[in-house]
Amino acid sequence: MQTQSTKLDFTGQKIYVGMDTHKNSWKVSIVHEELLLKTFVQPPEPDILYNYLRRDYPGAEYFTAYEASYCGYWIHYRLKELGVNSIIVNPADIPTTNKEHVQKEDKRDSRKIARCLRNGGLTPIHVPSMKTIQDRTLIRNRYTLVKEMKRFKNRVKSMLLFYGIKIPDEYNSRSGHWPKRFTAWLGSITFEEPSATYSLNILVQQVKNLREALLDVTRHVRGILAFRFCQVSDCSAAIPVILLAVVLSLIFPCVENFAIDNFILLQAKINYNFIYLQHSFKIILFNC
Repeated sequence: MQTQSTKLDFTGQKIYVGMDTHKNSWKVSIVHEELLLKTFVQPPEPDILYNYLRRDYPGAEYFTAYEASYCGYWIHYRLKELGVNSIIVNPADIPTTNKEHVQKEDKRDSRKIARCLRNGGLTPIHVPSMKTIQDRTLIRNRYTLVKEMKRFKNRVKSMLLFYGIKIPDEYNSRSGHWPKRFTAWLGSITFEEPSATYSLNILVQQVKNLREALLDVTRHVRGILAFRFCQVSDCSAAIPVILLAVVLSLIFPCVENFAIDNFILLQAKINYNFIYLQHSFKIILFNC
């Protein structure tokens, strides 16, 4: 007499998972090669999804996809570590019907991603390495500090204009650089009411704090060339900071695709002359 097996076995089959990720929860849709299996909500944890797939669809080959968003790449990294075939897609590249565009909701989005993943209609974006992402974060922080310092400088100038205080011509530079003498001159300004003097001093102090933070970040940016790109570290100290930031912002998006010969060529072209730096930018852009 034959006994009926109650053990699930999806060996040789493929399971496609579409995810609509959010901060507090994910909407997940699971599609088989033939039909939609399930749509549910789960906590934002890749391990929970993986354990669910192994429990309900053991032995299958898992494919997942989700839209690129503020959630970053950590979900993709974790799923790859667990052995899941994960991709990240550009939301604008997902085929969408007019009905799905008008009646947009998380359930429809997750089902649409799972269905397109099964049909082979998704093109994954390039996912950089974690080391590249973290270095890129430092460049972005430096850019943010530059913008914040510019804002506070404009607030100081706006306050001076509001009270009819003219900036001496020797300090009124178009470059935006504040020498120490100008900062000292700002500190010598007093108003009839202590509250206004305190307000100006607070703004000037914010500029000083941001300048110190910017200098510290710039030192770390130069350190990236010293440790990550040792071939060009010898001349990195002579490159202006702004040009250094431009070089790194161009390198980081495509650093995984660089060959060592390209770095040697970059070292040969980067010189103290700005013309050679411009030529190096063309080399970087060409190899990207």
